Amino acid sequence: MLAARGALDTHRGTIEVMHGIGATDEQVVRLFVRQIAVDALLGGMAGAAAAGLTIALIIGGAGTATMLAGAPPLGWNDAIWLLMLPLAIALLATQVARIALVRALRERL
Repeated sequence: MLAARGALDTHRGTIEVMHGIGATDEQVVRLFVRQIAVDALLGGMAGAAAAGLTIALIIGGAGTATMLAGAPPLGWNDAIWLLMLPLAIALLATQVARIALVRALRERL
């Protein structure tokens, strides 16, 4: 939400020009939301790569854990669920940004 409002403040002049040439609030929101979605997905994928490496190390060491504790700490099904988190977070960030941008455009412009 902070990124969306910051982007609006930074590009206020551009938004006013876009409105001046006939762009609707929805068109402006779409442009900003697209960029926020890409940023959120890239950030999520970077985090997932780091987490995936950690999870692979944990699952790889599960043989030792099995001998010590009797069961592996994570299974492959758990890893698949964890890998789906970046997409879910990117979708959530996109929706929150859309709501914040629509409200901010209604209030300010």
